[in-house]
Amino acid sequence: MAKNPDKPDRAVLWRAVSGQHNLYDGELLSSMLGHAEHLGLVGGISWVDIDNTGVTGLRVDESASIYLSTLLRNADQTAQDGLYCLRAGGTAPHWYLSTVIMPYDAANKWVSGFSSIALFLPGELLDSVVSNDELLQVFEAVHTPENTEYALIHPSAHYDELSDGPYDDPVTIGPMFRGVFWANYLGPGHIELFEKLDDINLAYAWWQNTKGLGFSLGFALSDVESVEAVKEAKRLTGLFRSKLLPD
Repeated sequence: MAKNPDKPDRAVLWRAVSGQHNLYDGELLSSMLGHAEHLGLVGGISWVDIDNTGVTGLRVDESASIYLSTLLRNADQTAQDGLYCLRAGGTAPHWYLSTVIMPYDAANKWVSGFSSIALFLPGELLDSVVSNDELLQVFEAVHTPENTEYALIHPSAHYDELSDGPYDDPVTIGPMFRGVFWANYLGPGHIELFEKLDDINLAYAWWQNTKGLGFSLGFALSDVESVEAVKEAKRLTGLFRSKLLPD
């Protein structure tokens, strides 16, 4: 059994959550990992932990996107009441993955709880190797109404700081839209919670018909913790909160 691994220093969190989509199909996991591999932010697998049974060191010939999405697709959805936890990571570069996948009711098209994928990327490479534009383009390409209810990208430690502070009272629900981060996506199950959103002035936004909205804060990832960026994030969070439809 290998040593329990840590997240990368200065990690950047890329997180997707859904109560609407069947993430057991492995497609969203494969897409997130595959695009991160293409950018050089995810490399080989050096360890894996399935259902918190213990970290096992390993080396596989397949890419992380293929190997881990195959594990997910082949998981026993009847074990542990359908809950499946998968963690994995590597050291060249240093990346870390944590997933919690809940059972999907195909007849009613909903998840028993919320399924989530959290990919922690090496922050130093996002400063020196991968541009903000490249990362945002990947985020835009990956998340669609067919696979995502909510997603974000933000420096991990600052995400925790905001979540425990000014975003302690989430705009919608804690596992999802707590507030505005560096990159944001609202899809089916979430976009319907708001009245007209196209009159909010966003630095960069993209609509997927009326079923999905992605947008960025408009600051460089390296500047997103600045006083000016946090002030703008809080302002936009207030605007989105004001657009919530009555219960």
